[in-house]
Amino acid sequence: MSKASADIIPSAKVSPKKTVRKAPTKSISKTQKTPLEVMIFIMNKSLEEENYDLALNVAYKVAPYLHAKLTESKLEVTNLKRPEEMSDEELQIFIGASKAGSPS
Repeated sequence: MSKASADIIPSAKVSPKKTVRKAPTKSISKTQKTPLEVMIFIMNKSLEEENYDLALNVAYKVAPYLHAKLTESKLEVTNLKRPEEMSDEELQIFIGASKAGSPS
C-alpha cells in the first residue's frame, strides 16, 4: 500500500468507487467524552433540573475554556493641556494623533 493511499479508507456506506479521507484529528470513540464536554453536559443537565447552584459552579469553571480572558490595558496621560494652551505645533501633533486613532 502506498503512503498516499494509507490515508484513504474505503467507506462501506459509499459506492465501491468512492473513498473517504480520514480526518486528521485525535480519535475519541463515540462513548468517550472530553472533560469539557462532560462539564458542559453537567451544566446543562443541572439547569434542566433547576439545580442552579451546581449549574453556576460548573459554568464558572467552564468559562475560561470557552471565552477569552481580556487583558488589562494601562493608559498613562502626561502633560495634558487644553487646546487653547497648546502651540500650533502641539495642536498639529494632537490632531494628527487623533486622526490616526479614529476609525475610518
